[in-house]
Amino acid sequence: MHRILRDFYLAELRGLLPLLAAIALLLGYLILRGLFPVQAILFCPLLAVLASLRAWLSSTAFRNAFETLPLARQEHIAREYTQPHPAVPMYQGEAHLLSDCLLCRSRRTLLLLPSETLAYAKFVHYGGRNRAVSALLLTGLDGKSFRLEFLAGQKKGLAAFADVLAAWDVPIEGCATVE
Repeated sequence: MHRILRDFYLAELRGLLPLLAAIALLLGYLILRGLFPVQAILFCPLLAVLASLRAWLSSTAFRNAFETLPLARQEHIAREYTQPHPAVPMYQGEAHLLSDCLLCRSRRTLLLLPSETLAYAKFVHYGGRNRAVSALLLTGLDGKSFRLEFLAGQKKGLAAFADVLAAWDVPIEGCATVE
């Protein structure tokens, strides 16, 4: 679990660093021009702390779900994650297709979706006439729904999802093929 969380935190940090650099440059320019006080530069570390806290809080659901699994299954998932496995890029994240679960980093949240908890899957294409955005809607046995979105260049990953879900005997509605 530690490697999974470490990779999640590093991916969140990689997304945050360019933003912090741009804000620091802008604030530095405004401070040099005398439009902002020097103390305004403290906004960057404050923003970094808040983003780190948000990443930690958004991973608590994953940690809770992971810790409810039996110990043997936890070790199996951790071992399989360190081995080569399919990883599909998505909008604002990626999904790791393991043999018995999905690990998804989507919209700044880390999700653990075991195969036995998935009841239904639906592929949806939207975004105008050219269907620029595709989504995979996963519904769990408890009724919770998860949306995983793919942009035009990432649609090749939909077929991998369809194969994995079919192997798990999850009913699938819609088409996963790319035109």
